[in-house]
Amino acid sequence: MDKATQLGNLRKAGDGRVKFQRDLSGVKVRAYGNVAIMTAVATFHRPDDGAGNVSYAVTTEIWVNDGGRWRLAHFQPTAGLRPPTAR
Repeated sequence: MDKATQLGNLRKAGDGRVKFQRDLSGVKVRAYGNVAIMTAVATFHRPDDGAGNVSYAVTTEIWVNDGGRWRLAHFQPTAGLRPPTAR
């Protein structure tokens, strides 16, 4: 999906929010005390879209345990050019 298509989808959203489903594969989590780093390959699609718009990204998330609650401190998706291949 290119940038113009993504922007068009955002403009069509009635409440200003676009709902995506995210499926993760190849999840790896490394914990360092009260910080955890997760990497994965993410597949994003709109369940209500019907157009088959799917995008892929390698994602990195940094989570911090703050008083017993895990909170997302950083999310970095890096867009993939093609679907991931099985390893």
